[in-house]
Amino acid sequence: INIAAWPPARCMSVMQAGETVAIVTSTTTLATMPWLHEQPLSVINVDEVVSSVDDDLVLPPVKLDCSIRQSTDLAYCIFTSGSTGKPKGVAMSHGAALNTIRALVDMHQLDSSYTVLGLSHASFDLSVSDVFLTMQVGGTLVIASESMVSPPSPALWRSAAVEHGVTAWNRSEERRVGKECRSRWS
Repeated sequence: INIAAWPPARCMSVMQAGETVAIVTSTTTLATMPWLHEQPLSVINVDEVVSSVDDDLVLPPVKLDCSIRQSTDLAYCIFTSGSTGKPKGVAMSHGAALNTIRALVDMHQLDSSYTVLGLSHASFDLSVSDVFLTMQVGGTLVIASESMVSPPSPALWRSAAVEHGVTAWNRSEERRVGKECRSRWS
């Protein structure tokens, strides 16, 4: 959820409906959202986690549970307001998510050279394709800073795209991939 942009009542409603047990946030957000400390959940402050990590630290590999899943199993749930303005959880199965990702990979002929500029907030459904599509092809996801997206700053997008060799970005009003995207940055 976009805690910084949503009213507290909406955030609490979504957290309750989603049976939220933990939230990952920042010092800045915590300072403006004192009501978060009143919620029955764990609050993880990324600024504290990042500041406690040595720059040269190499984390050990994480063993993931890679047991076989069914295509009907839940992959993720995202809350959307749809036409009513009231947030509703939309459950996406592994099969539905994978079908979409595979179709986009085939349509755009993506591979590990795919580098996307992630301009969508994590609470927005377009961020899902940024993350999963990039992971599917072994590409690179460049996550835009808040100052790049709110308010939108095409000049900062261009700078980040050039600096990181971005080949695609995904916005609600457009999707640019490959050569079309590279010509845009030139």
